[in-house]
Amino acid sequence: MFRPATIATGGARFRLRASAADLAHALISGTTDLRPQVRAQILDALQRQGAAGRKGADYVTALHWAQAVSDGRRPPDPIIFRSLGRSVDWLAALEFFAGKYREHPAWSGREMYPFPDPVGPQPVYNMSHEEVDTLPRFLGKGVKNVDFKLAVPDGMRDALDFLHRIGMTRRDEVPVGRALVRPLQVLSAVLPQPADLGGRIRGAAIVLVEVEGRKGSARMRHVLDVAMTHDEAFRRMRATATAFLTGTGAAAGALALTTGQAATPGVLAPEQLKPAPILALLAELGLEVRSTSQALP
Repeated sequence: MFRPATIATGGARFRLRASAADLAHALISGTTDLRPQVRAQILDALQRQGAAGRKGADYVTALHWAQAVSDGRRPPDPIIFRSLGRSVDWLAALEFFAGKYREHPAWSGREMYPFPDPVGPQPVYNMSHEEVDTLPRFLGKGVKNVDFKLAVPDGMRDALDFLHRIGMTRRDEVPVGRALVRPLQVLSAVLPQPADLGGRIRGAAIVLVEVEGRKGSARMRHVLDVAMTHDEAFRRMRATATAFLTGTGAAAGALALTTGQAATPGVLAPEQLKPAPILALLAELGLEVRSTSQALP
């Protein structure tokens, strides 16, 4: 369906060596390392749709993100270590509150969030993530509050805290015999690679966005999410649900470029793209976006 394409950006032209469909498959299955550059695509498309869709808000007061991985077992599978990404560095969590940026300690703000099936309720914590930085700058609509929280089971939280206290999250070099090593790299090296976990774990992954605002004189809340079980992700792409959700957002962005649906030149934050084409591509790639709306008092 998708043919090889030439992309023009910033005065330069790039010829894809494979079709966009092949690139999409590589991004979803984890056989390319391009995903981290556009991994927020799904989250940003969901929030943009909640803010600007047919039933979207005229004026947005708050945007809340939550992301979870569950496997229904204790202790959790190492995939949750991998899903934490840079959060294991204990970076301060950025929040946009009352129109101003402020920082919180990583792992602060614990609360139980009622994720829908197939994940269910999970404890979530403040974490560093790029949407909090970009959305207040580019979304418009008077947004005043933006935050991001990641679900981490309590047992995993304790294990990560222990690793941090004994220095395994350090990024500086330490002498080991005659060599210099970075403890965080050692920790990453002994964990299984995400591509090796497909078919070995059970449970599900989910990304979810809450958009609060006003439509006319009424206060409202939209909740949008995309979820997938690890079994389904392995059946489709021999990947985990985490990899599938991460890679599909990147694949949708790549397809939007190659098919001319994202033709604005320059460097863009994902929320600057129109949500409808991205969501249509997500559906074509096998993801269902669920949404609910409710009036607020």
